[in-house]
Amino acid sequence: MCDAGFVFGFVRDEAGSPEALRGVRHGFGVVDMYTVSAADFATAARYRDGVSGDDEPVWRASGPVLDVLNGLLALPTDAAGGEGVG
Repeated sequence: MCDAGFVFGFVRDEAGSPEALRGVRHGFGVVDMYTVSAADFATAARYRDGVSGDDEPVWRASGPVLDVLNGLLALPTDAAGGEGVG
């Protein structure tokens, strides 16, 4: 996923303990977020980058880690930016 442009970091609780691993990728007018919160559960979403007041994702998924990951990586990465993906 790092080869695909994602930057990863831990989501930590108030005590500083890791709760989840989150990856973020910016490009082509979109922001992709991928979060693994358990060994068998992940969430992902694609947002339009820089669209003020529009915080709804154009695509989202949750479920088994590999299903969510494969769905996210199957989205267009060209200038189409995921338009029409939903």
